[in-house]
Amino acid sequence: MKKALIRITALLAALILLSGLTACGRKPETGDKLKSNVARAYSRGDRCSRFFRDAAPIAGEVSGKAYLDAAANGSAALAWVDSLVYFVSEKGVEPLGSGISAAEISFDGNTAYYLLDGVFMRYSADTGEKTGLVTGVDSVVQIAISPGAECAVLTAEFTEGGQRSMLIKGGEVSPVLTDGRDTVLAVSDGADIVYYFDASSREFRVEKDGESILISRECGAASSFNFTNDLSEVSFLTDSRKTEIYRLSDGLSVSLGTGFGYTLKTDVYSMNTVTWPVYINGVGSFLNGLWARRDRTEAGEYLFSIAYVDKNGADWIVLGAADGFKVSDDAKRIIWMEYDQLKLTEVSGKTTLLARDVSAFTCGGDCGKAYYISNAGSLFEVGKGGKPKKLDSAVSFAEAVGGGCAYIKNMTAGDDGSGTLVFFKDGKAREIMAGASYFEARSGQLMLFASPEKTEYGVLYTLYLTADGVNWTEAARSVDP
Repeated sequence: MKKALIRITALLAALILLSGLTACGRKPETGDKLKSNVARAYSRGDRCSRFFRDAAPIAGEVSGKAYLDAAANGSAALAWVDSLVYFVSEKGVEPLGSGISAAEISFDGNTAYYLLDGVFMRYSADTGEKTGLVTGVDSVVQIAISPGAECAVLTAEFTEGGQRSMLIKGGEVSPVLTDGRDTVLAVSDGADIVYYFDASSREFRVEKDGESILISRECGAASSFNFTNDLSEVSFLTDSRKTEIYRLSDGLSVSLGTGFGYTLKTDVYSMNTVTWPVYINGVGSFLNGLWARRDRTEAGEYLFSIAYVDKNGADWIVLGAADGFKVSDDAKRIIWMEYDQLKLTEVSGKTTLLARDVSAFTCGGDCGKAYYISNAGSLFEVGKGGKPKKLDSAVSFAEAVGGGCAYIKNMTAGDDGSGTLVFFKDGKAREIMAGASYFEARSGQLMLFASPEKTEYGVLYTLYLTADGVNWTEAARSVDP
């Protein structure tokens, strides 16, 4: 999943503001927003991984440090401990097997496909059934799960017969496409649309109702592919790092220039990465909405630009922003930093200076106001057209949560430093606890690492979770940072 993890850090950017000629006509559309999240905590003491969804514990645990592949909507995840894979959801932790080399989870988080001992398997979270589908598989090339998980295509190397693609639909398995060098990237729920890469001709193509259509001859090993949730559009990165949008209904092609790009209409997306990175996004169209582009400078830092995209291409609102921007849920406002200045840019291109002397900032989904830490460590609240209001001093970290702001003040020095956790909302600040060290923000929950202790493994923490900033639940102890 493009899933948000914000640590308050000092942000520097070289940024140029542009106003497009069509700014007055911009009516940005939005897609699904991520509201839930599965998180993992690994305790060094007992070497166990435990899981949580939206600040609530999930029953079950696994031995070892697990790494998560989350479903698009954040409702479930695959947890990897080396080649052991577990399916994690609100129902608990279900082992899928050991020796698994490839596995993917569906967009809705209800189905997993994986290779186990040469057998391509399906797990259903609804029924708990594990079903063997295809045998004699030597290695997986790509797994394409349809947006609604009604079917899937396995492209694999077989112990006999080389590479083939097999369609799994309605309990039946059948070949799809005929060229063994075709790799299926995406398939529709009805299996009437199949996007694929033809390695023999080096062409990116789509087969629709039996007709093969050429999309591009510029894709290859460096390409990645973003699809809408009905596969009606695809955004892809060519080998020459050009981003293109293709619309299936009429063949419309929109060029967005060089650099890896992705939609800001939604932060709900699935990701399949066995060979090519393939994403399915929670949006019906990439057009008529905001778009981000990521470029890397010679100094090695990533710079982001933001545009309004329609059928005519990209109308850049912000060029060269560092990773200190936040887009409102309605896509009408962007808050970002230029050096130590905090600014708000409306989708029309009009910009308002919110504050100077800023080292870091955070804001809620509506971006109606922001909280920022000054270079001197003071915490301020500021809204459009308003004067910054000082809330506190000696603040090191801050995160927007529950309609307010959680922050840590009076940090002690050292790699095991800690301070006081405070929550501010509706003009009132309340002290929550001592011993707070830093935050990790996730959709649906905020994670606090506290009570640092130096051990033979380094500094370990007690993990607390909250969904509202007021109620904090102790989740695990002796946790790795």
